[in-house]
Amino acid sequence: MKTYRILAIDGGGVRGIIPAMMIRELEKLTGKSMAEQFDLIAGTSTGGFLTLLLTKPGQDGRALYSGQDIVDLYVNHAKDIFHRSRLRAILSLNGWLRPKYPESSVLSTFETYLNKNQAHKLSEVLTDVLITGYEIERREAFYFQRCTARENADWDFYLTDVARSTTAAPTIFPAVEIHNVNGNRTLKLIDGGLVANNPAALALAEAIRQGGEYARYLVVTLGTGSYEAPLLYKKAKNWGLLAWATRIADVLFDGNSHLVETSTKEIVQALNRPPGEMVPLYGQVDAERHYYRFQVQLNQNNDGTDDVDPDNISDLQEVVLDMIDKNRDVFKELAEKLK
Repeated sequence: MKTYRILAIDGGGVRGIIPAMMIRELEKLTGKSMAEQFDLIAGTSTGGFLTLLLTKPGQDGRALYSGQDIVDLYVNHAKDIFHRSRLRAILSLNGWLRPKYPESSVLSTFETYLNKNQAHKLSEVLTDVLITGYEIERREAFYFQRCTARENADWDFYLTDVARSTTAAPTIFPAVEIHNVNGNRTLKLIDGGLVANNPAALALAEAIRQGGEYARYLVVTLGTGSYEAPLLYKKAKNWGLLAWATRIADVLFDGNSHLVETSTKEIVQALNRPPGEMVPLYGQVDAERHYYRFQVQLNQNNDGTDDVDPDNISDLQEVVLDMIDKNRDVFKELAEKLK
């Protein structure tokens, strides 16, 4: 029986180095690129950027970038992505009046990496992808997909424009206007995290929609770190718009991510269960694992999505290395299934 393999990567800004290191570990254990191992790779925001990097073809027809290359990108160029002048910081009031960073700061990195050798299109990536965005004028979710781009060129876009769209986080970067490769379709988009910061459920739904000869599903989902400081009732009960403004996004993203994680896991288990087999009690795990969620716990000192201080980058790396070391058997188990 063929297994449909899904990789889903969360959004999280500079914390994209976390899943990049997990990917590096899986590539080391399997000896294969992610594009060779997965039928569908889904990503949101920084996870969408990772998805494009992992599936961009090189001149030999294989993946141009490895997990190590992407880790190096975050270590060496995060400061270029989240860069602004002192004047910008003052005029934007640190994101309260205008986006904290100009698009030019991130665009140069996208162009350097996604246009290397050739400005590839969505239809040319190495495996199926699903990358999230939100169309602000239509007020609806938008998904960039290789299968759609191949079916209809009106839905084909250059990789740099896909990256700009999925990472245009409100208050961080400006909304973007992009055109398809034919120049006859225009979209106005912001960060896909507003749709699904964890795109695992969307990816699974797309895999089921595609159908085909697959009898089983394997879902691997990579987080970008979680910090869930309690919101004390005595303080929160009297908060107004200003107090909630700095916290509501985290609350919504965390709640959505937990819901996606729980529901996706249960659905994957059900899909892989032989006909007639009894459904286990809620929360029980099937003997054979078909769902893997890798996540790390952060603290208030290293949970910033745009903290590019070298010490913070180093702290994030240490946290991930510790998690991998403690879960080495799980990584090896997964690697055996992917080989």
